[in-house]
Amino acid sequence: MLPDPVTGQRVCRMTLSDIDEHRRMEEALQESEERYRIIVESARDLIFFLSPEGHLRWCNEVSREIVGAVAPEGDLFRRVHSADAQRVAAAWRAAREEGRSPDKVSYRLQAADGGTGPWRAASAR
Repeated sequence: MLPDPVTGQRVCRMTLSDIDEHRRMEEALQESEERYRIIVESARDLIFFLSPEGHLRWCNEVSREIVGAVAPEGDLFRRVHSADAQRVAAAWRAAREEGRSPDKVSYRLQAADGGTGPWRAASAR
């Protein structure tokens, strides 16, 4: 409580703010995130996020089905076919050193069952 500058009486000063626009923006963001999640989870492409070091941060269900379970922080590159691994690692390393995303690179993945999966063309943003 503060003294009123005119009367000297103790008064409570309140400030009201209109937060309708802020609430609408929060709701729109939540809806957008949900649409994005649905699209990414239902895509038939492998979608995954890697750390700058190449460790898996997140992958969609198709990635888990094809590549198999890779623990969080796991090295997804261990699933790259051995004949392609050195080339893929070099492309990733060069991009990281230059502070950019890797260029499009094609390689084979080792399937979850141990067989060689189909060729994949990976591009990063």
